[in-house]
This record gives sequence, C-alpha cells and structure tokens, in this order.
Amino acid sequence: MWSCSTRWLWGDRKMVKNGGGFFPLFSCVLTFGVALVILLVALTGMAAASKINLVPGDGSVDPNNTTTYQIVMDSAPDGLAGYDMSISLDNPSVAEIESVSYPSWVTLNQTGSLPADNVRINAVDLNSQIQSGSTKIPLANITVKGKNPGTTRINLNVQELDADGGNPINAETNNGQLTVGGAGALGGLDNISAGNISTTYIIAALGVALLVIGAFYLLIFRRH
Repeated sequence: MWSCSTRWLWGDRKMVKNGGGFFPLFSCVLTFGVALVILLVALTGMAAASKINLVPGDGSVDPNNTTTYQIVMDSAPDGLAGYDMSISLDNPSVAEIESVSYPSWVTLNQTGSLPADNVRINAVDLNSQIQSGSTKIPLANITVKGKNPGTTRINLNVQELDADGGNPINAETNNGQLTVGGAGALGGLDNISAGNISTTYIIAALGVALLVIGAFYLLIFRRH
C-alpha cells in the first residue's frame, strides 16, 4: 500500500524516473485535498454566525427631518434571551440619534441618554417569545435626525448577545450609512465591519495554494 510522506512531495526523482513515484505523489495530493475539504467544512460550521443588519442599509433624509432604521437579526438557532449593544454615528455634525423603540417581544429594556451620537441599548426576552429557529427578529428601531448636509456611517457594536439558556451567540454586524441633504455616498467604504472576515475564506485560499503547489510538483516529476 502506498504511504504519504514528505519524500513524495520534495522529490525522489530516481523513483519517478522508474515509474514508481507518480501514484504515491498523486495519493499525497489527494490525501491533503480530502483533509482540507473536511477541515473547510468543519470551519464553515464553526464560523457560522447570526447577522445583525440595519434596514435599510443606506438611508437619506433632509436636514431637520427624521428617518427610521430597524435593527434586525437574521436568525436565532437557539433562541434569544437578550442583548446589549451600542449604536454610534461617526460624523455627529451630520446627524444625531433622536429615539429608540423596541418590538413587542421585549419585556425589559434600557436606553442611554438621547439625543446623542452614541447610545447604548439593551433588551431582555423574559417570556421566551423568540424561540429556537426564529428568523428575521426585530431588535430595535432607531430614529435618526438630519442636522447638516453630509454623510455618516451608523455603526453597530454588540457587547453581549445571549441565546436561551445563557450561551453567547456569535454574531456579525452590518453597519449602515445615512446621507443628509443629498450629499455624496461614502465612496469605497465597506459597510461590513472588519471583524466579519471569516477564517473560512483564509483556509480556502490556503487550500487552493496547496493544491496548486501539489499539481506543480506532479507536473515536474512527470517530466523527469
């Protein structure tokens, strides 16, 4: 039976010339490829996260008028016990957060001082209305008032997000933006927070590189 070892990767040219190196090398490439697929599938499951979005993602309003965004969680596989998060505007000269309201499932809530450019909010589901498998869960509505023409990002930062039973929920946040008075949009800025880059994509890139290197060695060995 062929065994996979580093000598097949780094080259035993004599064995390849005699026709004994092709299949062991192919076996190595196949073994590493299969192992990589298994690892990728495992990491995909580990990296799976609920997403918290602002709806709409991009909004507009005239100065001295208001517009409302809804904060929505796409799924709660194990239910939702409560959350603690902050909302901030990175350009307070353009707009301010005027008010926050909560959906009917919220039993207890707390909101920081308003109006402000940064507010912390939290909510609790004491009656277990958000059960396992729930989707498109409204978390809060925020009303933002335009002040001066310009553009500001609206950032979500989750301090705590718990499932029923108290286990933490892994969540990604998609930030939004607001344009006041027809100002240009934020060119080239990614609304997805930097922490959302999944390690799955990094592993996938490494896997492709490994397979390319394996194919390169395979091609060289077959030519000698």
